Amino acid sequence: MFSTLNKEPLGRIVLANIQCAYDHEHIERDLLISFLKAWKAAYISYAPIYVEEIINLIHNIADKEVKYRFQHKAKPQMPDKVSTIIRWEILHKNLNIIELNQMGIEVSNSAEYEEHFFTKVAAAFDEHPKILNDGTYGYLDYNDGQFWITPSDWIEKLRHAKPANLANQVRDILGLVHFNSNVALFELCFLATAIHPNNKATPTFIEAEAHQRFKAHNNPADNEGWGSTVYLQRSYKEGIRTGESELFARQVPLYKANGQLKAIGLTTEHAEWVDPNDEAAILNMQNEFVGTFDLRSEFVTWLNDNI
Repeated sequence: MFSTLNKEPLGRIVLANIQCAYDHEHIERDLLISFLKAWKAAYISYAPIYVEEIINLIHNIADKEVKYRFQHKAKPQMPDKVSTIIRWEILHKNLNIIELNQMGIEVSNSAEYEEHFFTKVAAAFDEHPKILNDGTYGYLDYNDGQFWITPSDWIEKLRHAKPANLANQVRDILGLVHFNSNVALFELCFLATAIHPNNKATPTFIEAEAHQRFKAHNNPADNEGWGSTVYLQRSYKEGIRTGESELFARQVPLYKANGQLKAIGLTTEHAEWVDPNDEAAILNMQNEFVGTFDLRSEFVTWLNDNI
């Protein structure tokens, strides 16, 4: 299994982050070994062919055995407020369409947005709590019960700096390589106390799963216990730039978050300036990113021999 992962860039990214967790003991050693063995057992059982399918087994195991998530030993220091970035196509599923229509806001997944669309939705969220759906849809959990957070203050500072395109900048700083052009983004800012202390952690390869631009922080203690995002670049040949702080958190009801929705805007450029239909260019960028890791061949051999 590990040899198969080692043959492709995405698999090598995952292996390098496993190596980081092992070398720096981010996860209690016995628990890490237990997870890796459960992953290999699932691989033998399901016999996936493609690297993406092998990596997807991480999600299945971590969902079935909750003891594997949120196990990073770092103790992050929390600011007063944190934020998460939400795509409109996800956010609108949590909103009451009838209430929005009555406010003159048309729900659409189109790349065409009316003037002042973002500010109107943000204002409606703040002024009219009824636009939140009741029940199971009213949750901040766009990743099957989990989501990413970052401190709110840097986004606000960037907003006040008035960059040419806030959405492009936030996307790039947070390493959201899967957000290409014409993606409508919002920020949900809320009190950090809305997240239970046991429901957040510095991310490891288990939380990152198949994230294509994830690089575990070697020593989160240098960053107040937080992980760090990868700043998206046009090239990684000279190494990566660190973005901003990040944590992984468990499902939070939107009503409990009592947050403030803020407009980010519409992305106007592809992530890393690469056409998402250009497979050769995408592979080239993945290889450049993999080149920033120091994945040791002897570690992959150790995995094959001992897991």
